[in-house]
Amino acid sequence: MTNKYSNKNIEKIKNSPYPRVLLNVCTHGTERVGLKVAKHFKNFKPLRGVFIINIANEKAVARKKRFINQDLNRVFPGKKNGGHEERLAYRLAPFIRAFDIVVDVHSTETGMASSLIITTFKSSMKPLIQTINPKRIIYMKATKSNALISEARVGIGFEYGKDKSLKTYKDTVLGTKRILAYHKMIPSMGKMSTRRVEFYEVTNSIPKPEGFIVKKGVKNFSMIKKGAVIGYNPNTKEKITAKESFYPFLFGKNRYKTIFGFSAQKTKNLDL
Repeated sequence: MTNKYSNKNIEKIKNSPYPRVLLNVCTHGTERVGLKVAKHFKNFKPLRGVFIINIANEKAVARKKRFINQDLNRVFPGKKNGGHEERLAYRLAPFIRAFDIVVDVHSTETGMASSLIITTFKSSMKPLIQTINPKRIIYMKATKSNALISEARVGIGFEYGKDKSLKTYKDTVLGTKRILAYHKMIPSMGKMSTRRVEFYEVTNSIPKPEGFIVKKGVKNFSMIKKGAVIGYNPNTKEKITAKESFYPFLFGKNRYKTIFGFSAQKTKNLDL
């Protein structure tokens, strides 16, 4: 799409018939499962509304890097004269806002699967969540204001597993189709089975001092009790312990440089 973030194109999307759905991929350039999902929907024509595919960080994709200067998913709404990702976020933000729903495709090597990420939660979202039918919902309060989906009217991030996994690809495609079916952009996929969805609220990040690594055996969504070791410095043998009990989220050996991951609290399950 030429000048896809131009004011003219944004106005065209805003004036398009409801629903306006964006499939956004490669917010992180190394999460390439999104390219496969985008290819699957390349020739898709909705029964109604508008469906657009966007490759977010094309420069990072070309260089096979997660990002160029900064994590694109941590710098919204961006800066007009900042680094590459800040400038990109500044241009992307009004484009994101033009859609009724934004689907942001991710992958993770942290052993996590079948998880939806949201930065805003309303009771009106329950029927949509029921249609997607994930295992868990992650309410990301910790990055509420600077994630890509935080700019959306309704934003949903897919974290369905490892980047090269065929299951991740298939499950993400299926989840996207369920969103399209919910909005009557494809034929109904039939009645979905109901289940109780795990609901986590992520409020804080856990700082990681230079030279420290995650303790072996720490697993995402397996509770870490207050006082338990979460990381250590292999050279000095110094340890870091949990100040409170929490569920680790996005913990991984090489996930982040300055944090171990995020601290989550499990709330009551959603009855869907």
